[in-house]
Amino acid sequence: MGEPSATAEVRSSKTLWFGMFASPVFWSLHLLIGYAVSEAACMTNLLGFHILGINALLVFLVAITLLAMGGIAWNGWWSYRSWRHYARQNPEEKFPLQAYDRDEFLALSGLLLSGIFFFLLSINMYPFLVLRLCV
Repeated sequence: MGEPSATAEVRSSKTLWFGMFASPVFWSLHLLIGYAVSEAACMTNLLGFHILGINALLVFLVAITLLAMGGIAWNGWWSYRSWRHYARQNPEEKFPLQAYDRDEFLALSGLLLSGIFFFLLSINMYPFLVLRLCV
């Protein structure tokens, strides 16, 4: 059922470029919002209360991290679908991870960048769970 809609969709140049740059943008926004809110919360005790015994700042940071990871995962899924769409158009390729035209390159780059930035955000969760906030 999902297959006909995937092949029927027209992958425009704008969506392919979005697929390539969305993951770095999600990661950058996560860092900007996280550091800005952390600094403001630690200086002014803005999120000094607790939610179910957990510091509200920690809950906020984990929530925006999971939100960014969800956006990156969605972008990776979209890039994967686009890449498979273009790979089906060239079934005679000997090396399936080699991109032969611009559209296939953009889709594959978006997929690989999504994996890299998803991994970076998962590494970024470690200090939240180990280090103390607002020292």
